[in-house]
Amino acid sequence: MKTQILDATIDLGEYSHQIIHQNLQRFVDQEKAVLKDQDSEPLHQMRVGMRRLRTAVGVFESAIVLPKTVSHSSLGKISHCLGATRDLDVLSHELKIRYQPLLKEAERSNFDKVLKKLHKKRAQSFLKLKEMLKGDRYIHLKQSLSDWVDRPIYKPIGALLVIQVLPDLLLPLICQIFLHPGWLVGTTIQAGNVMLMDNSTALNQQWSQFGDLLHDLRKQMKGVRYTLTGNRLNVFKRLKAQS
Repeated sequence: MKTQILDATIDLGEYSHQIIHQNLQRFVDQEKAVLKDQDSEPLHQMRVGMRRLRTAVGVFESAIVLPKTVSHSSLGKISHCLGATRDLDVLSHELKIRYQPLLKEAERSNFDKVLKKLHKKRAQSFLKLKEMLKGDRYIHLKQSLSDWVDRPIYKPIGALLVIQVLPDLLLPLICQIFLHPGWLVGTTIQAGNVMLMDNSTALNQQWSQFGDLLHDLRKQMKGVRYTLTGNRLNVFKRLKAQS
């Protein structure tokens, strides 16, 4: 995506409006193709759009007044539903492309059984996704977002120039990443110093025990990535261009 220079005259409210409008349109445009379920790419794009929208709502909440039906939590439930089906698509693809060619002939029968179960699970997941996209909760949320895009309401801070406040919006996200406990999985702390584990058994036990922490760290890093580089313009390059 081509990097554009941030307009130094745009205020935070207008900037947040542009980002939310862009990502709302991104996932709405994918609805019909997702429901047809003939290609996995529309589902991927819809999930990315929803994730970026969810991140934008969290980042710009100090500058905008959204309808009560639109929240980080309500968007998260939809994102989770999209992600459940998308993750199964990715898993199936990886198994077929990366691992199936490596199997011995005697192993292929069991592998086919795994794929069959995975296919069944994916069909069940897609049925839930389809019900969600046709359900009242999703329809109301989408309509509320569309109404806000047509008639946005801003808080007083929304009148500030975005170039003045953007670093303050981004720093908390980055600090949360650095302080995430997931970084300590596979380590020990001795006399205040972090030491990497050299015992493979203990290391594997930690990975198994604290897998949820690593998964949460991965999600937070994706959120920061979407904020910094995913929303139409590259934030770091924009700030550099204005300095």
